[in-house]
Amino acid sequence: MNTKAEIYLDSQYGKLSEELKKAYLAGQNIVYVVTKDYSVVRKAIENEPIFCLRSQQVSRDISTTQSKPGISATEQKTSFAKNLFFGEEELARFNPKTPSICIVTVESKNISNDNLPNTLNKYLKLFIDNITNLSSKNDSENDNWKKSMVIVVTPIPISVPEEIALYCRIIRVQPPSEHEIQDKIMDLVKKLDGNDLSNKTGYLTYIRRLTNLTKGLSLHKISQIFSRIKSELDYVYIPTDNKGFEELEKIIQDEKSQLIANSAILKLIKVRESGKQTSGMEKLTSWLSERKSIIQNPDKSLVEGFIPQPNGILLSGIPGTGKSLAAKATAREFGGLPLLQLDMGNILDKYQGESEHKMEDALKLAESMSPCVLWIDEIEKGIAGVSGDSSGSESVKRIFGKLLTWMQEKEERGLCCFVFATANSIDSIPPELFRSGRFDEKFYTFLPSSKECIEIFLSILSAQDKAYMKLLEKTGNEVRHLFDNKIMEDYFINEILSSPHVLVNKMSVDDTKVSKENKFMTGADIEAVINRAKLILYHEKKISPRSASYVYSKEAFRSALYQALSETRTYGQTNAKQIAECFALLSEYNFQPVSGNAVVPFDFFDPTVGSDKPMFNLQSEMAKIHMEKLNSEYDRQLFLYTGLSINQYLKKNRKTEY
Repeated sequence: MNTKAEIYLDSQYGKLSEELKKAYLAGQNIVYVVTKDYSVVRKAIENEPIFCLRSQQVSRDISTTQSKPGISATEQKTSFAKNLFFGEEELARFNPKTPSICIVTVESKNISNDNLPNTLNKYLKLFIDNITNLSSKNDSENDNWKKSMVIVVTPIPISVPEEIALYCRIIRVQPPSEHEIQDKIMDLVKKLDGNDLSNKTGYLTYIRRLTNLTKGLSLHKISQIFSRIKSELDYVYIPTDNKGFEELEKIIQDEKSQLIANSAILKLIKVRESGKQTSGMEKLTSWLSERKSIIQNPDKSLVEGFIPQPNGILLSGIPGTGKSLAAKATAREFGGLPLLQLDMGNILDKYQGESEHKMEDALKLAESMSPCVLWIDEIEKGIAGVSGDSSGSESVKRIFGKLLTWMQEKEERGLCCFVFATANSIDSIPPELFRSGRFDEKFYTFLPSSKECIEIFLSILSAQDKAYMKLLEKTGNEVRHLFDNKIMEDYFINEILSSPHVLVNKMSVDDTKVSKENKFMTGADIEAVINRAKLILYHEKKISPRSASYVYSKEAFRSALYQALSETRTYGQTNAKQIAECFALLSEYNFQPVSGNAVVPFDFFDPTVGSDKPMFNLQSEMAKIHMEKLNSEYDRQLFLYTGLSINQYLKKNRKTEY
């Protein structure tokens, strides 16, 4: 059992109080306390006798009142607590030449470019000037100055002026400990339900689940959430095996979601159970499935097998191949965890100069949503230039450093934030991110095979069909299908993929240049072609009459698909060079394919060969055997397309990193 001293030192206010005491005893006369929960600062100071005995009372009417001899510590403590804080706008009334302990609160709106308001800066400089001027004197006045302190409570970190940096300490208040949260839950159940929770059957499971759900929130916010639970459900203690506990969880998640609503960087993405499913990503899906129980019950995995929580994955690959869809599928696979999207591009684009603070705030918000999936979208945008020497890159380096530190420390703090990072290009990502321990695995998406194209086609068609039928039902129209059932068959899509409208100009191993006429498609291309085909039929009035059981017939839709393909420039047609470069980098950093069987494996790519040999060996016996095993002509042409692209583009511009 923990002693009172251990419980105190593990608490928010206890840790802060100890840090304040260290600063006080070390003669650091200015302390910046970074927190949005001012009540923690109040409690820390009220529970530390040094500050209660040495402080002057702060009043809105009187600038500073000296402590009176003969007044008990309790009386001083009471009078001090009544007027503990004042805003920086009132600081002009105060005399920096009078020894005192003051607590100044600063609102985030008054902080510009990481700097404190002018009034406060001037006061602090004068305050330190008086201390340095009296440092050589050995009298009681000098002794009083040594016991003086200004505590600045700020919601975000600020830049400390160089002139006073020697006298300053910065303290960041950490979220409440698990023990504090558990105590708070016990107190709230007793207060709101009138019962001692320890007498309830299964209360330990309840405590554990609630602690995990509220980890990262302030104690004040937890109190607000429990008040809402009491108001809506009548009781705050609901056993975990009771159906009502699901409603309790929803309330907590809803309250936590409100914290994201005001964030300019983080977005809460709604993930529907019936949303678009991933196609051709069986290897990734299997990997996630193996870790589902660990994410959902981290305590059990630690106790039974000492299995830590997974850190996350990095998913790269060419645009339009389902990376965003995979992020949503991950949250769904993990039991509907909140999916938070962090757009790295917005950090620099919109908040230049305050980027580090915005990143810190975003990560703290993610912590408050634990357990969750943190989707860092296009991670390369926020950390490109880490290796540069420009002043702009210094800010990027600090952002990158904060992200790496957080990724390393989140598990130690018991946070369940699964990082799902996506990147369209990894050439600008610093190598440090690829080291072991940053991510549990690195996966990649590529141009889908024929089998995967069929799955993507059918997935999109099926989703549109269901959505159309739901719309008809909702609007009171007679329900019918959007597509003829014969369209939603493997053979129909395979017929499209193997047609001359897709494989326009077939290549061979003897070719030296890649053909850009073939319509190799990404998932985004497939969706665009389907939508274009529907639009063609609609404008040409070739849709079925309302009496038919479907809108688009097989023959009409096939014809429209061929026309749509002829009008579409697919990713494979326009980005052969980028695809070759992407493939080379993915190979270098040993990424794993999301699919079970890669049509274009890394085995045939060797960047170390001499200049007289192809980097992708299409002429070898192994390559010929591999091509014979491929399921379709589409796959064989995709294999040749990739190999010829690499030999055509990377051979001319050979880089040392390939």
